[in-house]
Formats: sequence, structure tokens, C-alpha cells
Amino acid sequence: MSWEVTIIQKIQGFDSQALVYFNQGITSLGEAYFFLIFLSVAWVIAPRRFSIHFTFLLLFTVLINTILKEIFTRPRPFVVHPQLQLFSAQGYSFPSGHAQIAVVFWGYLAYYLRNKVFWLISLTLILLIGISRVYLGVHYPTDVLCGWLVGSGCLAVYFYSYTFWQKHWKLSSTTWVFTSISSALLFHTELLVPTLGSLVGVIIGCHLAQKYLHFTTTKTSKNIAIRISICVLGTLSLYILGKKFFPRTEVIRFIHYAAILLWMSFIAPKLCCYKTKE
Repeated sequence: MSWEVTIIQKIQGFDSQALVYFNQGITSLGEAYFFLIFLSVAWVIAPRRFSIHFTFLLLFTVLINTILKEIFTRPRPFVVHPQLQLFSAQGYSFPSGHAQIAVVFWGYLAYYLRNKVFWLISLTLILLIGISRVYLGVHYPTDVLCGWLVGSGCLAVYFYSYTFWQKHWKLSSTTWVFTSISSALLFHTELLVPTLGSLVGVIIGCHLAQKYLHFTTTKTSKNIAIRISICVLGTLSLYILGKKFFPRTEVIRFIHYAAILLWMSFIAPKLCCYKTKE
């Protein structure tokens, strides 16, 4: 571990306030607000199949990362060496959730868009996000390296099993719920409750959408802007107000995140289709 501390110190040796701000900005691409906004946009303007698979893929990788952190329980660098901390972070260190999710998020987007320029952008962001976690003193280098590896593994599992889960939708829903509940019972960690709530919310939303939603994408700038505004404002309102005004018990947090994903996956698209007919 001493050699990893040395690496962090050497990276932090490139000291400037601008560099600190840059790395803080890059690392924010792995924060909750970024994913909430992105998914809110996707659920109302992108094809439903993309939004469904992308959301489940992100929840899957968060679940895997949370379980691994609970197994290894490695403290963050700044817990042992407070002078290394340039950014706030909670929970355990290994593997890096930001690095793991970056591989899944940007890797899947690059695969979906199949654009050479975007592939380059995605690889650059994956590297920068991982390096930023080391620079800010919230992860060891091996945390980031293993995060990249686990993220790649999550993508591989997804691509390998894509056809199966798509064909057996009811079985996949049951499996997701069972796995998440079992994990929540075995590993009492803060991220599992939001993950489980989000999972249940999106499953309910998808089932309701099958019966009551006739969703179509839109190409007009006005309708796109209206859809994005409705879903993003609703999502952020639910997220911020829920955290501010309700007690943060496990049951309330579960309901809170279930409501956010139910809003994204069914309620907001239903409102958008009603409000923005071509």
C-alpha cells in the first residue's frame, strides 16, 4: 500500500487550483446527479429498449460494486492519510465505483452509437475519471484498475446474456428483485437500499408502460425540449425534496428511489406523450 500512497503523492505533486477544479469536474461525471439527469433525458427521448437496458445495466454494476466493497472493506486513502484528501467521498474504497461505472456507462454508449469519434471520447473519459479519483485522494491506483476490470466484466456479462434476458423478461425481473433483496439482507450498506428501490421502481414502471403507455420518440426541437424539461425537473424535484423533507430511514429511502425511477420510466413519458403530440 505504501507504493500506492507514493503514486498518489506524486500525482498530487502537479499542484494547481485549476487542476484540482478540473479533476473535481471530471469526477462529477460519476456522481448521482449526472446519472439522474442523463437517464431522465433518455427515458423521454430515446427508444424505450435503450433506456430499459441501459438503466438495468447501470443498476447491475452498482449492485456488483456495492457487494464487492462490502466484501473487501478497504478504507479510502484519506482515512489513513488525511493529507491526501482533495474531495469528499463515503464508503469503502475497493473497487472504485466511479471507474467501474465509467466503463459501463461510456462503454455501452459507445457501443450503442458505434461512432469512432465517440469511442475515442469515451475511452478518454474513462481514463480521466479513473485518474481523477486517484488525484483527489479518494482511491488507490489498484482500486481504479480493478474498477475498470470489473466494469469490463459487467459489460461482457450484459452482452453475453442480452438475448436471454430480453426473451425471458418476467424471469429476469424476478431474478433482479431476488438478487437485490438477498444482497440487502446480507450486506447492510447504504447504496443497496437506493439500488433495490430503483430496481423495483423501474420494473413497476416498465410493466405499467406495457399496458398504459403508447410511447413514440419525437424529432421536433420543441417537443424534445418540453420532454426533457418535464422529466428532468420532476426527477430533480423528487430527488432533492425527498432527501430534504423526509426522514432517511431505509423504508423511506427505498420508496424515495422507487418513486424516482417510476417517474422516469412511466409517469414522465406518459405526461410527455400526452403533452407533446406531433
